[in-house]
Amino acid sequence: MNLKECFLIDAHCDTLCKLETNACSLKKNDLHVSLEHLAAYGGYVQLFAAWVDDACDRPLRRVLTLIDTLYHHLEQNRESMQLILSGENLKSALFSGRIGAMLTVENGNVLEGSVSVLRMLYRLGVRAMTLTWNGENELSDGAACKRGAGLTAFGREVVREMNRLGMLIDVSHLSERGFWETLSLSKHPVMASHSNAKAVTDHPRNLTDEQIRALARRGGFIGLNLYPPFLHKSGAADITDCLRHIEHMLSLGAEDTLGLGSDFDGVSSLPQGIQNARDYSRLFEELYKRGYSDTLIKKLTHENFLRFAQGILL
Repeated sequence: MNLKECFLIDAHCDTLCKLETNACSLKKNDLHVSLEHLAAYGGYVQLFAAWVDDACDRPLRRVLTLIDTLYHHLEQNRESMQLILSGENLKSALFSGRIGAMLTVENGNVLEGSVSVLRMLYRLGVRAMTLTWNGENELSDGAACKRGAGLTAFGREVVREMNRLGMLIDVSHLSERGFWETLSLSKHPVMASHSNAKAVTDHPRNLTDEQIRALARRGGFIGLNLYPPFLHKSGAADITDCLRHIEHMLSLGAEDTLGLGSDFDGVSSLPQGIQNARDYSRLFEELYKRGYSDTLIKKLTHENFLRFAQGILL
């Protein structure tokens, strides 16, 4: 397959944390994501998550450090990278030959209970936020909370303000109750940027069939996560397991909803046959072998996310 004819959008990676910790170059490194890997494709947009742990005692300071990390690497690679701030930026970056970078926040604890912080993060370029990580925060319980509580009053305020600003709401990691309350409250479709199918692999971080159908009906987005424990109950996986999740979600009506959300550099292992972003090509080759059409593969690689995000980003 000619990679220069492929266009990709990946809805989630944790590379910023690795760049900040290791003080390495984004252009060339040993991580899952590097500009060298992404430049192999005709066009590539990567959503870079500024992830903050539930246990962090100064979450706002931490997220600002990670945002600064992205801006540092944008400056170092300004000839080849473009920051995405709007739907128009998203499309132009994908098809311009430059690498698009969209800034996201993973964990609403960074707001420290203030919607003013959300507005300031938007002004700093943040265009999406995962409402929780695995635990509870001021917005809601996460997927690992046994209590399973939904949105708090502050969480509802944040959802409404993200709608007003034109930010992408990410329900990956959210409790199931919080998921349904967010879908009910949000006037825009929402995404699960890095989540798989629970019917295929029974893991708290995966989506039920009902959730997948609801995201599809509402015009939302689901990004396939490449973390092996989310792909197979044994904790080990290969490309065939990725295909099992893809085919199951497609069977539920997700043809216009499903895309990519690797979790690169946020996971301790990847499926056999995939070592970094360049190896996405091996997944697409398998789809071709199984008779998937060019039309459907383009939806999965970039068109579904492009359609979803352009309808929300201002």
